[in-house]
Amino acid sequence: MAPSHKQWLIPFAVQLIPAGLLLIGSIFIRESPRWLFGRGRREEAIKNLCWVRQLPADDIYMIEEIGAIDQALDEQRRSIGVGFWKPFQAAGTNKKVMWRLFLGSALFFWQNGSGINAINYYSPTVFKSVSCIPPSSPIRRRILTVLPDRCKGHQH
Repeated sequence: MAPSHKQWLIPFAVQLIPAGLLLIGSIFIRESPRWLFGRGRREEAIKNLCWVRQLPADDIYMIEEIGAIDQALDEQRRSIGVGFWKPFQAAGTNKKVMWRLFLGSALFFWQNGSGINAINYYSPTVFKSVSCIPPSSPIRRRILTVLPDRCKGHQH
């Protein structure tokens, strides 16, 4: 592809498709029944739960699930408390949760620090320069065998 304005515009536009679908879908989605129960909006919560499960409110499954949600919310109010920061504060007092948070953060940091983004961004340039390597070279054969999609048109 010849260098042009479309080289960055097309990939950017393609990335907007899932975001657009999510935005449109969010207009039609209903509030979480658990969130509504937690805010004291019980009738609306039951109505939304019936819509999600496609069952009437007096079905045994619905009665059991509503009871389980009530029980879980009562337990949360007793042990952790209600509010946005309460679960974070509770997690900070648990060593196992803090260890998991540390491991996940460290993996994220080192994965990004490994240079994978540089490889992804600059690999087309690198693979284009592979064509300078003689066709009989074992290095070129290995690269072009492992990554055939990046080097279409080159001979193995």
